[in-house]
Amino acid sequence: TAVAEWRWAQALLYLFVGLLGYLQFSNCVCNNISVSFGPSGWVAVGQSFVVFSVIAGYPTNTWPCRDAVLVRDPSPNPVP
Repeated sequence: TAVAEWRWAQALLYLFVGLLGYLQFSNCVCNNISVSFGPSGWVAVGQSFVVFSVIAGYPTNTWPCRDAVLVRDPSPNPVP
């Protein structure tokens, strides 16, 4: 489908940009990219956005698991 084709294009673009970044700055980048910028107010803001993203994303990602475990009757009018 068209969505699957776009996902491949996005993955290839992500890989290309990451490879170019690695080739350009391979020895100058720390394992945690935010540490490479040094202490700054903007880095703290960025880190807080990452924390918020993880906190907000966790329930969103586990909701389908909850629905899978709690099997419900899909019919709106069950027969007695």
